[in-house]
Amino acid sequence: RPVRLRKAAEILSLLLGHRYSHETLSALTDEVLEAAGAFRTRLLPEEMAFVYLDGLSLKVFREGEGIVRESVYVALGIAPDGERRVLGFWLLPTESALGWEGVLGEL
Repeated sequence: RPVRLRKAAEILSLLLGHRYSHETLSALTDEVLEAAGAFRTRLLPEEMAFVYLDGLSLKVFREGEGIVRESVYVALGIAPDGERRVLGFWLLPTESALGWEGVLGEL
């Protein structure tokens, strides 16, 4: 984790022109992970008029592997009142029927 935080500090410094401490980045990372966990375990609305499912292939960095292609599975819902909601997203090595079966099982 320290190596990644150091690299993140360098990137943020270049992008934002402000240097953040390792402690600040560590605290921010913890907050983001906590929020992501809460998002993933929240109760979903009981009713959706429509559900859209799509997969997107992206290049991601994996520790020890470098840059690899992975699939982001996304589930979007439209409520009866027309409000759009992200129901969930999952990062898996490839897009497949088995992957979608797992996504639908989690929803």
